[in-house]
Amino acid sequence: MNPLNWSRSAGIALTAALVTVCCSAVHAADWNGSTSTDWNIGSNWSGGTVPNNEGVVVNTTTGNIATLSSNAPDVGELAVGLWFGTGLFNHVGGSINATVRVLIGAGQDAIGTYNLANTATTGGSLTGFGTGTGSLTTPEIFLGDPFGASGSHGTFNINTSGTVATTNNFGVGFNSSTPSTVNLDTGTITVGQELQVGANTGGIGVFNQSGGSVATTGLAIIGNATGSTGTYNLTAGSLSAGTELWVGQSGTGTFNQSAGTVSSSNLRVGQNGTGTFAQSGGTVAITGLSIIGNATGSTGTYNLTGGSLSSDGELWVGQNGTATFNQSAGTVSSANWFVIGRDNGGNGTYNQSGGTVNAATGGGQTVLSSFTGGTSTLNVSGGTFNATNDLFVGEGGNGTLNVSGTGTVTTGEFASVRVAQAGGAGVVNLNGGTLQTSGVAKGGGSSAVVNFNGGTLKASAYQSVSGLTHAYVKAGGAVIDTNGFDGWVGQDLEGDIVSTGGGLTKNGAGTLTLAGANTYTGNTKVNAGTLSINSACLADSADVTIAAGATLNLDHGDTDTIGSLIIAGAPVAFPALYRASDANGGSAPGTPLDSLTGTGKLQVTGPATPGYAGWAASHVGGAASNQDTDQDGVANGVEYFMNAATGFTANPSVVVTGAVRTVTWTNGGNIPATDYAVQFVVQTSADLVNWTSVNSGDPNLSNTSGSVTYTITGSGKQFVRLKVTPN
Repeated sequence: MNPLNWSRSAGIALTAALVTVCCSAVHAADWNGSTSTDWNIGSNWSGGTVPNNEGVVVNTTTGNIATLSSNAPDVGELAVGLWFGTGLFNHVGGSINATVRVLIGAGQDAIGTYNLANTATTGGSLTGFGTGTGSLTTPEIFLGDPFGASGSHGTFNINTSGTVATTNNFGVGFNSSTPSTVNLDTGTITVGQELQVGANTGGIGVFNQSGGSVATTGLAIIGNATGSTGTYNLTAGSLSAGTELWVGQSGTGTFNQSAGTVSSSNLRVGQNGTGTFAQSGGTVAITGLSIIGNATGSTGTYNLTGGSLSSDGELWVGQNGTATFNQSAGTVSSANWFVIGRDNGGNGTYNQSGGTVNAATGGGQTVLSSFTGGTSTLNVSGGTFNATNDLFVGEGGNGTLNVSGTGTVTTGEFASVRVAQAGGAGVVNLNGGTLQTSGVAKGGGSSAVVNFNGGTLKASAYQSVSGLTHAYVKAGGAVIDTNGFDGWVGQDLEGDIVSTGGGLTKNGAGTLTLAGANTYTGNTKVNAGTLSINSACLADSADVTIAAGATLNLDHGDTDTIGSLIIAGAPVAFPALYRASDANGGSAPGTPLDSLTGTGKLQVTGPATPGYAGWAASHVGGAASNQDTDQDGVANGVEYFMNAATGFTANPSVVVTGAVRTVTWTNGGNIPATDYAVQFVVQTSADLVNWTSVNSGDPNLSNTSGSVTYTITGSGKQFVRLKVTPN
């Protein structure tokens, strides 16, 4: 029976009866080294005989250091450094069995060092010693005091061809601000139950491994109790955590891996506390479930800069806690569901700038926010994220997918991106990179939005985009690559009211059909294949470019006005009306073009005149900016600044809020706010004759991209105006 009560919240604690026994009369032999350093010489012990089935204490670090080179009789409790003492034990060869436990630095302010190595030679990168041949067996090993005394700590240096084996537990770091440390260069460690590094409140534990193997039957816990700190540094060798590996149980845990192998049935980083797993190489192989950020209040972080993490079960980033997974290289894979933001309250973020993710390869889906109350974000700016099957963006909670840079996100060949799948809300931002899928559609959730802003939507099979709450085309534009397949956009492609001017670029062989009421305002390019539009929706001032061998199908029978038309790199003449040839569905009037098909026509007016001149030509008959063409009391230049519609424009009025008086002019986007005092300026006057410009740094002036506001101060007669002198 295990004599200890192993507690995951408070660490290791003895019963009151055992505390009395273990810390006094149980030790019958003390090392004095009066004759030599040989453990097996009786005169080196206080009782005059070599200890046999009795407790021993080594509390010396000078003179003849206790050294074991051949097999020794069994002892009871083996304590190296006990109660205000400092002990050193060199175990070079042979075997010893401590039938109760091994304590390395236990009792108030004790310090212990156990060297299981050839201390007569140098070698190990961690221990500094050569490889010995010794072995140790015992029910349990503790570095630091597990009984409640503070200030003690221990060091266990292992470089041996032998073994270290416990039938129960192995604890590192108890009740001390000084870390207890295990250094493993070579050797085999087997733990019958649990390994805890940073075992109880106030304990600091460090486990350094540069080779050898560590295997536990039960849990391996790094940062066990509240207030504890545990660190595991693996640079070579293997760690096999039997049932689970927890990094940050209730304390703070850090696992650093640059090489070697980690395996376990389950992995939890941030179980109830704060956990960080930093992997720059090696292999992490989990046969069951991997969770980053497990319980409510926990925080889990996984930083992958090399190596691989595989989970034969599911992988969750943010179950009920807060989790962040940062991947710049390496490979991550799950055989089943891959979930970011799992449960109610789970908050997960996955940042991928490189490497490869293979999600849900054997079944299940890739999900951003499974349940109500969860939030999740997947940022892919580099590397490839393979969803394998469907990708749910906001299943029950709120999910966001951001694709940018050189990042690529793929679903299965015939799978799709489901936005707001089942009661949730989802946003997809294509700011760069590529999203390859067979479709994008809204599920049964509340809001599904896709923002096209320079990224490419690429087909993996016949592709459809439909049913979304909104599909906005931002300044970066929509890029759709049919990739040899046909595609259908039944969704309206809307111009964004803030990020304006975005157009559409059609790439790849195959036909893309736009069936919605499109309102995007930018240019349209057909670089390959066929773009088919079902309504006269091209922007009046836009450029339409059709590459050699590509086709624009005007499948509507109406005349669509555009600014310019470029075919195979050459602009056509303007103003003019163009159509398809009779053989391709066109009919007079209009000049037939081989790059056009369908019954619609294009009225090409010529490129739009930029700046104020272009606006004035369409709004005020080309009149100067200082005139008031429509005689509404607002100068043409101010109307241009406000981007007012043709016709009457109201002057802004003074708004009085308490003692504060303000006047605001809307900036319609024709003049940037940065051109204050260049193209526009606010002026004040007391007599309508002499006007003074307001400096850009005046505290009464607020100038933003959306408006310019002036706060009127002082008393007496005051006038304020906006003077616009556009380029």
